[in-house]
Amino acid sequence: MRNLLVLFALLLTFGCVPPSGPDDARDQGGPGEPGGPGEPKEPGAKGGTQATGLAVDLRYRFTAGQVLQYKATEEVQMAMEMGAPMGMPMPAMAGASFHALTETDFHLVIGQVNPDGSATFTCRVIGFSSYMMPGRTLMASHEGLAKDALEVTGTITAKGQVTFDEEVYLVVTEKNEKFYVRAKAGPTEATAEASDGETTVSVYAAYDPKTGKVVGGAKATVKSPRKTAATLKVTENDRRVDVLPKQVMELFALPEGLVAVGSAVALKLPGAGIQFMVESFDDGLATLKMSFAADTAEMSGEDSPAAAMPKMTGLVSGGFAVTAGQLRHVNGKVKTEISSGVNLTITSTFSLKLQ
Repeated sequence: MRNLLVLFALLLTFGCVPPSGPDDARDQGGPGEPGGPGEPKEPGAKGGTQATGLAVDLRYRFTAGQVLQYKATEEVQMAMEMGAPMGMPMPAMAGASFHALTETDFHLVIGQVNPDGSATFTCRVIGFSSYMMPGRTLMASHEGLAKDALEVTGTITAKGQVTFDEEVYLVVTEKNEKFYVRAKAGPTEATAEASDGETTVSVYAAYDPKTGKVVGGAKATVKSPRKTAATLKVTENDRRVDVLPKQVMELFALPEGLVAVGSAVALKLPGAGIQFMVESFDDGLATLKMSFAADTAEMSGEDSPAAAMPKMTGLVSGGFAVTAGQLRHVNGKVKTEISSGVNLTITSTFSLKLQ
């Protein structure tokens, strides 16, 4: 899904028509007047596009203390097949599959709202569960995690670019042991914390660019001193389960400038084609659609290293309340195919809905 987000970001950067300089219609009129912030512009209005129909300016409108409650789901199905030379028997374990479902309920609590429309927030995960499908066998959940392990701060711009201050995730070992990891890195320092609920290990490191001096340290805290601390063996086969809905929240991103209603914006890149449009605007709700297809093998031919790169197709739809400045829902499906001795197909179906 991350490759989808890269392509989406490219579209938002290059694919939409920007306002026309000092006559930007976003700055004209009051909030309730035609041409005011968030209101659709009539055809031919300054700052609009050359396409016929209304043009809308999609942007978030936050208020301090606002609480946005969302429910997110992501279902991932992975199928792997190993190829075999012609005439040779297929090796054992030639096929493998993986099917998981993650459900997350979270709140965005808005803090300070800046003059440019950006805001600080606290993402508070109310609950999450990750299941092995189709039997809904629970792999990981929020149960047993401290409250502060389910909260992290960050910033979001008026155009939906989200930055988290920390990484928070669970690690599930081959023996089904679980511990959570919290990490933060800056230009000259980094901190990390891992806990299994009983023992917490914290480490830090800092670098002084002026002196070249590096300092660091570690600390272990045992919740029950009389209990023997467990030793967890971490391997490359362990599963990482994100506590935060980070990838889904990257779909909060909105295009720059004005977007004409009913007019598709197409972007052709080497090996990829993307199309975005505001399909309709009715009763304050803009219906969004994006489709794309990417095949990097087309860039250099089937015998090049690019032939092993992913081939992707996807369709994403959503609804955005323009006047309120809120993302109401997003639904999408992305299919990724990789062929390089092993044929791997990954299908990701995801949704996000404001409660």
